[in-house]
Amino acid sequence: MSTDDRRDMPDVLIAIGSVLLDQDDNNAAVETFSQARSLSHDLTDHHLEAIALGRLGEAYLRSGDPESAKQSLKKAVDLRRRVPDAHEEANLARWLAEVDAAHLS
Repeated sequence: MSTDDRRDMPDVLIAIGSVLLDQDDNNAAVETFSQARSLSHDLTDHHLEAIALGRLGEAYLRSGDPESAKQSLKKAVDLRRRVPDAHEEANLARWLAEVDAAHLS
């Protein structure tokens, strides 16, 4: 795999994970977003790593694991402090609110 192809893989994996979430295949989405997070971390692409962590948190939440969701989302928030993105920050805030609501249920 060329370096350019490797750099494109986190985006591809995030897109695949999003489709899996849309199809309610939450466990496969967790695995796919985990791969995207790992690869983007290896590539030191903090923007994509934060997106992957945020989507991973959403997938964990949908699969009924609010503790893992919270851990992923907090890591994403930490990365967002380095690489701000208003849209992604709003998503993270929404998902963290859903985690808090799941703890109250």
